[in-house]
Amino acid sequence: ASALFEATRVPQQVAELGIDLLQELCTLAPLGSKQSMSDAAVAAHLATAAVRSALLNVRINLAYMRDRAMVEEMEKAACALDEQCTRLSERAVSAVAQRIS
Repeated sequence: ASALFEATRVPQQVAELGIDLLQELCTLAPLGSKQSMSDAAVAAHLATAAVRSALLNVRINLAYMRDRAMVEEMEKAACALDEQCTRLSERAVSAVAQRIS
C-alpha cells in the first residue's frame, strides 16, 4: 500500500511543479520581448501537458488504492490541480497572444 501511495504522490508532485511553472509564465509572459513569445507559449503548452499527464498517472493509481478516504482526498486534490491548470494555461497563452498582437 505504501508503494502505491508513493507511486501516486510522486506524479501529484510533478503536477504541482507544473502549476508552479504556469504561475511563473503568467507573470513573465507579459514582460518578455516579442521575439521570445513563442517560447513562452510553448512552455505553457508543455507545462500543461506535464500536469495533465501526471494527473492521469495519479488517477490510474487511485483506481487500485483501497483506502477510500485517501482516494477521495487525492482525487479532490487532482481535480483542484486540473482546474488550476486550465485557468493558468489559458491565462499564460492569452498573455502571449496579447503581447504579440
